[in-house]
Amino acid sequence: MTGRSSKGEQVSETVEMNVTALADAAVELWRLQQWAFTAGFERDRAVARRVVRTLDSVLNAAGFEVCDLVGHVYDPGLPSR
Repeated sequence: MTGRSSKGEQVSETVEMNVTALADAAVELWRLQQWAFTAGFERDRAVARRVVRTLDSVLNAAGFEVCDLVGHVYDPGLPSR
């Protein structure tokens, strides 16, 4: 599927992404989410929560979900989906 850029150029609406890079992005999203709930200023927390929601929506639209496993017992057989 293709679309047009703001300059009128034809661009693809899909992008291939390395799974490792996607996993790294999900980890950074999780870190931002953790920080968003402990930031010192309410304004910082509000901005961080908005960014987290936006990035989470983007990943969800692509079929991915970021799961917080903090507090869970480590299980080497746990499947990652």
